[in-house]
Amino acid sequence: MKITASLRNAYQQQVEGNIQLEKKVRALLQGLSKKEWHYEGRQKKIESFALKVESIWGGDPRSLEDFFACTLVVRNSSEIDEAIEKVCEKFEIQHQRPEKRDFTKKAPSSFIFDDLRLYLKIKKNPSLRPDPIDDIIFELQIKTYLQHAWTIATHDLTYKTDDISWPKARVAYQIKAMLEHAEVSIKEIDKIAASPELHKKNDEIQDLLSLKEILEELWLKEDLTENIIGLTKNIQTLLKALNLSPDQMKLMIVEATSNGKGVRIKDLPPYLIILQTVIEYRPDLIRKFFAQKRARAMIFVPSEINITSIKNVDETKIVRL
Repeated sequence: MKITASLRNAYQQQVEGNIQLEKKVRALLQGLSKKEWHYEGRQKKIESFALKVESIWGGDPRSLEDFFACTLVVRNSSEIDEAIEKVCEKFEIQHQRPEKRDFTKKAPSSFIFDDLRLYLKIKKNPSLRPDPIDDIIFELQIKTYLQHAWTIATHDLTYKTDDISWPKARVAYQIKAMLEHAEVSIKEIDKIAASPELHKKNDEIQDLLSLKEILEELWLKEDLTENIIGLTKNIQTLLKALNLSPDQMKLMIVEATSNGKGVRIKDLPPYLIILQTVIEYRPDLIRKFFAQKRARAMIFVPSEINITSIKNVDETKIVRL
């Protein structure tokens, strides 16, 4: 692409300052971000710069507001307000697009790009010497992971391409519409889940809820993992393998606890306490499980678990540590 000398000069005058700005912004934003959030930035290339100036954009080519632009990706739309709040701790918003988040000029049938873009300056620190790069405006897009995924997957198909194609653009925006629907569903999942059509349970979920209630009844909260779903699923799998109901398990744990074991054991997690209790109170169930002629009939039994009450069990079916 042929680029005039005047445009090249305008471009080069902004390169060094924006490189320094990017380093500073990256450090500030990464310090504000949650570990689940994602940051990335880019400097505008000279051809993109020239096309922007030629697009009747109307700004000053010598101070392009998105010469340096970056993106902060959050998990879902419910975290966008939190991200804006954090950004405002270190940056000053000069303006934003769209101007209002609750108003759009798009038709309902339109799914063109309209992700939130903030145009920012770094907040000045009065205790430090003024830094010229703090006066440079840059663009920050705040997106969800679904919005970001769409941008990455379709950017070269719909934006920077030598193939002008109505069908490709049509498919890309159909996908955007589906992802927007998914985004709304994620944000409003509690409301949607409460609808009569979905407010149901099945046997597996009922079992998991029963196990969760039992665990929370017998153990202190600090003795349970944060991933209560994972724990209940592991226990559910064990009980099904042993043909043992949650209520039968509960009775055994209660009896073991009254005898000074059960939940009184503090050096084992709940899953292994249940396993140890079953081994002691119903070793026949363990033997029956291992007697099954199944290649994958194995169970994890760490060295902290006493298995002396289990006799005549194929040791190759026990995973020991």
